[in-house]
Amino acid sequence: MIVGIVKPSASVVLTLAAILFGLLGVYLIGGRLRPTAGRPVRHVAAVLIAVVVGHLVLIGISRYLKQLFRPIAPPLGITTQEYTVSRALARRLHLSQRKGLEITWMSEGGSAAAGGLIPTDVVLGLDGHPTGGPGDISRLLRREGVGVGSLISIRLLRGEQMAEARVRVRRADVLAVYRYHLLLLVALLASMIAWVLAFALLNRLPAGAKKRLVVAATFVAGVFYSTEYFLPAQSRLVWWRAHHTNPLSEWLGPWGTAAQVIAGFTIGLGVINLVLIHGKTIGRLRRGWPNSMAFFAALVAMLVFGIWQSYLPEAAKPDHLVRVVYNYLFDGFYVALGAAVFSVLAFYIATAAYRAFRIRTAEAGFMMAAAFIVMLGQIPLGMWLTGGIDRSSLFAPLRVENISGWILAVINMAGSRAILFGVAVGALAMSLRIWLNLERGAFFDQEI
Repeated sequence: MIVGIVKPSASVVLTLAAILFGLLGVYLIGGRLRPTAGRPVRHVAAVLIAVVVGHLVLIGISRYLKQLFRPIAPPLGITTQEYTVSRALARRLHLSQRKGLEITWMSEGGSAAAGGLIPTDVVLGLDGHPTGGPGDISRLLRREGVGVGSLISIRLLRGEQMAEARVRVRRADVLAVYRYHLLLLVALLASMIAWVLAFALLNRLPAGAKKRLVVAATFVAGVFYSTEYFLPAQSRLVWWRAHHTNPLSEWLGPWGTAAQVIAGFTIGLGVINLVLIHGKTIGRLRRGWPNSMAFFAALVAMLVFGIWQSYLPEAAKPDHLVRVVYNYLFDGFYVALGAAVFSVLAFYIATAAYRAFRIRTAEAGFMMAAAFIVMLGQIPLGMWLTGGIDRSSLFAPLRVENISGWILAVINMAGSRAILFGVAVGALAMSLRIWLNLERGAFFDQEI
């Protein structure tokens, strides 16, 4: 179906139409089967018919969709990211600035390409004005005296050498200065509105429909990632592409970005949930409300000083008040609390080891002996016990550290690999059950 949108043709349309008529036949035949067997067949056929019909509609309007969503070239036909020149290179080239803009993408027919710029060039200045922020190019193109036909001088860092290029401003660049940011703002607002409407619609769906939607999204994601992984990077199965490359690999980046956005939403929901729980505890003065106050104090302090110190100028001194407070909060509180929690956990590990090392069976005896030898091999006392054995003699393998290393590298590694192999098989089985909606349990059996 991806072929239909990317490269629609009469054969593709005819193939999809044949599939459609076949599914219609399945749908009609399913109605004549037994009700218990016909209902699932009819449901599956109805979903597939809707997908094929929708795809045929997309093929019909694909030309207009491509025109509507064609990429909008930014000013000068380049996108950039902030870049910091190393101190050694800046000293060698006698640069007064270390901040620049590295070209990450370039339009083939853009003004920058016509002026001789190439990707990975670092833009240090335009007409003598330094550039180091994401909006500097647009700001400098908006200044007085710059218009269509103007010739601007761009100061570049190419590799480890300085260069200069002259670019003539086109009408598209002048319009892009305003249109690009305006359309970006419109796209952000439209996305926010669309997501708000989508969430409102999801909230009005019945519980069963929500569960089926989650199941469908899980199945689609599983199909995409498994197909992309098992389909080779170049395969004859992808006959419609010039180099037979995997078309799904191009979508890993956008899908990965979407996953990061979803993860950000989950973190935000977690913070909101914590704020609501601790806020109710403080408002009703429940037991432990001072701990909730400490939570809010830590949350606000880390947010304020963490964001503040990240926006400090590069020349700010290490003893700047903001950095001192942030380091005190992070190293003095967060790291120390983590060490305290780990030290408390060590006592539980010790008690668990004591219970496990009770010699009641032969297996427990072997485990106790192996653990004793391994621990002796890690401390100076154990090495001293067998220190009299010459390292170059035939009895060198009997030194405690060598026996301990052999236990860890051979016996322990074999057992660890066996356990990891079993975990991998179990994870694969669980993934298949979740992917195919076969899992049953406290969460999967209830409506959401």
